Amino acid sequence: MQNRMGLQQNCSGPDGIFAEHLLYADESLRFFLSELFNMCIVHGYIPNSCLNTTIVPTCKNKNGNMSDTSKYRPVAVATLVSKLLEHFILSNISPFLGTTDNQFVFKAGHSTDQCTFLLKQTASFFVTHG
Repeated sequence: MQNRMGLQQNCSGPDGIFAEHLLYADESLRFFLSELFNMCIVHGYIPNSCLNTTIVPTCKNKNGNMSDTSKYRPVAVATLVSKLLEHFILSNISPFLGTTDNQFVFKAGHSTDQCTFLLKQTASFFVTHG
């Protein structure tokens, strides 16, 4: 579940910081985080403590044998500070990022449905015509 800042609630990363810590923190925290982010960008360096992740197994499909390890995929849970830095950077550079019309995945307002349909139609055409 996401809150109004777009941060995941009820989930902390390896730093143990929850989204609520940032939501209800003193106003001075904004200044300190702003200084940290500016320093990271100016110096091109992110502290290792911000880069830590915790790998959590997530079930791909809840139906079937849950003890089968092939039904799980690893998900890396990052620190909240690194998520916030990523959100800050992405929101500032996204107007300058462009993609081609051929990109279907990881693009806002798009899905792989059109690509899948095109692939099925192409395969069907070639199967039909030998």
